[in-house]
Amino acid sequence: MRDEESVLENQMASVHGAVVDPSQIPVADRAKFHQITAVKQSSPIFKLTVDCCDEIFEYLSLKDLHSFGHTCRAMQKVAGEYFKQNYSTVENITEEYAIYTICDEKGNRKKLEERIETSGFNQFIASISNYYIFSTYLLHYIHANIDEFPLINHITLVGFNFSDDRVESIQNLLSKVECVEIRDCHVNGDFYELFLKYCVNVKQLYVQECDVGFYDSEDEDAFEENRWLVHQYPKLEHFELRPGDIVEERPEIFRFFQLNPNIRTFSTTADCVWANRNELLRSNAKLDIFEVKIFTPAMYFNLDFSTEQLVQSIRNLFYQLYERGFYKRLFLYLPKVDQPICDLLESMQHLDKLCIREYGQICGLPALTNLKELAILEGAKATDMDILANSYTNLQRIYIENASIDDVMPFICRSPKLNKVKVIPKDGDHFNEGILPLVKLNREREKLDGARKVTIYVPDNIFLKTKWATRNGDINLRLIEMKRAHSYEWNHHFS
Repeated sequence: MRDEESVLENQMASVHGAVVDPSQIPVADRAKFHQITAVKQSSPIFKLTVDCCDEIFEYLSLKDLHSFGHTCRAMQKVAGEYFKQNYSTVENITEEYAIYTICDEKGNRKKLEERIETSGFNQFIASISNYYIFSTYLLHYIHANIDEFPLINHITLVGFNFSDDRVESIQNLLSKVECVEIRDCHVNGDFYELFLKYCVNVKQLYVQECDVGFYDSEDEDAFEENRWLVHQYPKLEHFELRPGDIVEERPEIFRFFQLNPNIRTFSTTADCVWANRNELLRSNAKLDIFEVKIFTPAMYFNLDFSTEQLVQSIRNLFYQLYERGFYKRLFLYLPKVDQPICDLLESMQHLDKLCIREYGQICGLPALTNLKELAILEGAKATDMDILANSYTNLQRIYIENASIDDVMPFICRSPKLNKVKVIPKDGDHFNEGILPLVKLNREREKLDGARKVTIYVPDNIFLKTKWATRNGDINLRLIEMKRAHSYEWNHHFS
């Protein structure tokens, strides 16, 4: 019965009620057409404006929103538009027969098993991921239902062995996407010829811990390293190269920047930077952002340097790159804060973004007056946050995971330029019983001279509890507003 209604609704008017000539409907279906039309004309819910529907959806979980969209074609469109706007950054996993969305209570992507089927929103999905553990067929479901996905422009492939037959099935999709991520993959062949040449519109390319450096060939002269790095990608603006455990010098990097002067952001690991420092120094790249990840302990075990010498050498390298115009803004991702790291950071006044996986009490961070974004994934303590808020007066965005509301409050009270905050509560932390104290936060923010309005992004469970507990559902106050965590692209790609 539901399928029959869907067919008829497709032949009917849009959500806004244009008149349809019944003669256009097959005779056998006219009675059903009139029945559906009568229901729509008599049901008050179909007279609601889109704004009214959106306000209703503010009180629903993703699972309930998807169920609401299943009621009829009209509601699917309205609910789907809300999904597109408020869940634009969720990860949508494609399995063999359906699409599932990861939207767990902590607002991250760590628990793949906590996923919700959202195949009813296929036409509103722009980003999809395919994990080998869920489907051994590369984007099988997308390939079989390609007409249902008009908006896809971002694909992530994890744990695959690429081959000709697998890639052939998704060539048409690759020609449309603007963002490509491959992670923990192996390419059996020439990476460019097999895969990348079909990505003609790619603007963002992430190659993360993949075996793409060599390929087999009967022609020994064709056995070359990293051939894919010596091609032009006319629209490419962001490039991430994150090698695996073995990091070696890659002479092709110099050629890559020569062929692709349009690159604005280059992201890689600290080990890769150090191994390829000569190639970077002699390149012609003029980056807006240089993003360096994973300052691993392995860097401290270089037998040719003491820790102090290594820190000084790295500091000199960044200074030389900056002076040569290689980059304008620096993003650093640190596994922890220790004294060598603090010594390194002290001279980096052009540092724009700092991400710390584990913030301990070993030592204090230096004052970084130009820092605009701070992310702390573990170890945030309110007393330390108070010190950081006093030191980093130009902060505009903060991301704190495993946090309490007390970890956020110092920045609300002392960072006038702050405009975006994302906070993920600690495991087992009731976080004020799951309710964000919007009125209190707004009151404290109003005490700060020249304070900008702050939007706080929280996981769905906190968003919903706060929404239900707030008088008249008001979550948009004068200087504080709350939104769903997945409505904003916090493009950290933490490592």
